[in-house]
Amino acid sequence: MIHLKHLITEQTAAAKYCKQDVLSKSQFSADKWKAIGVWSKRNIAGTNTLSQHAFGNAIDWHGKAGPGDPVMQELADYLVTNASKYNIANVIYDRKIWNPSRGWNTYHGRSPHTDHVHVDFKRTGNVKNISKQQNNEIVQRAVWDMYNITTKFPEKYFKRFKGSAWIPGDDKPKEAAQHLIALYRLNWMDKFDKIISNASPEELKNIETLNKAVNAVSKLIQNGDSGKVSFKIKKWDSKQQQYKTIGQVFDWQFM
Repeated sequence: MIHLKHLITEQTAAAKYCKQDVLSKSQFSADKWKAIGVWSKRNIAGTNTLSQHAFGNAIDWHGKAGPGDPVMQELADYLVTNASKYNIANVIYDRKIWNPSRGWNTYHGRSPHTDHVHVDFKRTGNVKNISKQQNNEIVQRAVWDMYNITTKFPEKYFKRFKGSAWIPGDDKPKEAAQHLIALYRLNWMDKFDKIISNASPEELKNIETLNKAVNAVSKLIQNGDSGKVSFKIKKWDSKQQQYKTIGQVFDWQFM
């Protein structure tokens, strides 16, 4: 189980909405939970059937005080009362399972669910990749932005650093390199911080790759060199519902 502050998940729209909305309420605020888990590629305990966690379509809520923490019973009751609002299929807690058609019944699964509340959501079409698509669009815009800055329109962004040829000991290359990093941080780092909490592994890798590429171009600028920085990122294909690897090049020509 992933600690709350390190939570990295893929999740359906229903799971994402439920988590965000529940956490916004004072009685269920983040400080009440030891961990909240959404995505985990695994089977239901004791079976060969994939858990809804494998589709990012379930949430486990672990109360901070452990088994018996009253906040878990309070949450279970709240979820049942608001099942329609959150599009809930099942709630499991303390050896009992609830669903809209049968109400509460004894749960006979291997895990007694005494240390966490489990909630499944109804499937409503292929929505499991919404967060991937939205996050990928942010990364792709960042890549295109840095491509324009370093390759297509460098004069626009580095005009004040131009003049006579840059020579060793001149501060212009260092200042221009710092300007590139400042532009990157100003325009994109805050956006990346906001999507980290629901980024897929591919998006985390994309952000890491883009960080390295921007830093590499910054070194070229600072050293007064020309060069190309080639890298590969994963681009989300909404039609195929999968990531595809694409190549990109930042081409910095010494001004």
